[in-house]
Amino acid sequence: MKLKFLLFLIIISISVLSVCTFAGTEVSGTISQNTTWSKANSPYIVTSNIYVQKSGANVRLTIEPGVEIRFQGAYRIYFGSSSTYGGCLTAVGMASDSIRFTAAAGNTNGWYYLHFRDGSDYLNSVSTLKYCVIENGGYSNSPELYIDNANKVNIENTVIRDSKGYGVKITNSTTSFSDVLIRNNASYGINIDVVSPVDYNNVQLLNNGKAGVEVRGGTISFDYHWLKALSPYTVTGNVNVYKVDESPRLTIEPGVEVQFTGSHYLTIGHSYSNYGGCLTAVGMASDSIRFTAATGNTNGWYYLHFENYSDYLDSVSTLKYCVIEKGGYGNSQELYINGADKVNIENTVIRDSKGY
Repeated sequence: MKLKFLLFLIIISISVLSVCTFAGTEVSGTISQNTTWSKANSPYIVTSNIYVQKSGANVRLTIEPGVEIRFQGAYRIYFGSSSTYGGCLTAVGMASDSIRFTAAAGNTNGWYYLHFRDGSDYLNSVSTLKYCVIENGGYSNSPELYIDNANKVNIENTVIRDSKGYGVKITNSTTSFSDVLIRNNASYGINIDVVSPVDYNNVQLLNNGKAGVEVRGGTISFDYHWLKALSPYTVTGNVNVYKVDESPRLTIEPGVEVQFTGSHYLTIGHSYSNYGGCLTAVGMASDSIRFTAATGNTNGWYYLHFENYSDYLDSVSTLKYCVIEKGGYGNSQELYINGADKVNIENTVIRDSKGY
């Protein structure tokens, strides 16, 4: 972990809301021109939803180091609105003087979330959160940070904690997380669909109500990695890996556990001749990869399914040092290879299926 980020974590672990004689600045409504929230006028008291947006332009809210944003109820800050209503955020603090988004009352469930929407990247604008603390939100089991059909959102050196729901929810978005701690949230630290390319660098999930990442399902159409540091991955919807005229690869690191809920599956490739997709799940003898049921019960999920064109463009799929178990939902199989070539299974255990 970088020394500066470690210092930041130490500082925020012993800090409390600042006590000041200044009553604060009340904010609400629409921000339609470039605006700066200054430390001198902090704290900012959010008294209703805030919309950072303007038609045909991209307005920017800039927040200075040391600012506290206190939400006085179940409110949100929205960035952007649609493909032509731009709005973005620069919230760049310092290791010794962070920016804090919190509940005015100081309690969990005290506000909703920061919401980056379609339009937050209008005119190629980039939003940045750096040396920030996002806490005590997730009103009504929502996330604290919601990235929704948005690109160019970068999260660095930031702590996301004490949400009533998820820490982060990502939908159809491109974003990056670097040196981020997501902890003590009531549900999963991260809830994501598989259509969102996300770059993770030193992301830690600690003491959340549900371990690891929730994967809502969808189609992976680009090279994608499931990382041991974020494991387990709990799959709550069907996951497919394919793309027309290409062969995207899902790579699963040693030590990852993939937990399926209900009658869900992972399908590699497609029955159409030019829809490729492949899988590399290569563990180690001392650190295997496990595909299993979230409930821990036999009959807990369907199967791994290699379709006809998982070998499109001569792609090879490999399962090595894996355990496949407790699937075969409805008397099916746990591993289904359907007209596919170039699927290699090595040093692997397939067990406890309800069917084959």
